Amino acid sequence: AERALRDALALDANASAAHNYLGVVLSRGGDHGGARAAFERAIAVESRVRHVTDADKRAAVRVLSNAHTNLGHLLDDCGEHAAAIEQLQLALDYDADNPNVLSLLAGALVATGELDDGVRHYERALAYSADANDAATLYNIAAAYANAQRIDDAWLWCTRLRHHHGDAHAPGARMHDMLAPYAERGGYAAWQPPAAEQH
Repeated sequence: AERALRDALALDANASAAHNYLGVVLSRGGDHGGARAAFERAIAVESRVRHVTDADKRAAVRVLSNAHTNLGHLLDDCGEHAAAIEQLQLALDYDADNPNVLSLLAGALVATGELDDGVRHYERALAYSADANDAATLYNIAAAYANAQRIDDAWLWCTRLRHHHGDAHAPGARMHDMLAPYAERGGYAAWQPPAAEQH
């Protein structure tokens, strides 16, 4: 895939979508520096083009949204949370209701200590998601509160997680482990994930 994308870019250095796809391939291969440069190139190329047709304008929006999202995700994974927040906010300028971008932004905000703002973005992600009780998002909210020692809030979201996905679901089991030390002190009834069925 990388060779094909580089061949395409050798023919057309302004193929912004190819730069973005190359960034994805490089990121998956662990070349974070190369991926970052590819995403930044996609954004730079597309930002200076003036499209005429509606179809071209829509395609440009997709490239910019995806490239900003991918760059933000990469920066967040590399611990550059403030820079990630900037990129993900730019992505939302093009696709304000994208639950994936909202979740990524929420995680970056939580990582910088902006807990309440992060949770608001997680809740927006749930509102726009095809699954209003997405297990990963529910877990992330509960974990954010638990890590901030806000156990009442963590338990509330964990209860919602359990209600929709059960104790046997992986996030539920992890949440049990996370909150177990606080259960007795907080007056909560800790639960035990059920034993795996024998086959």
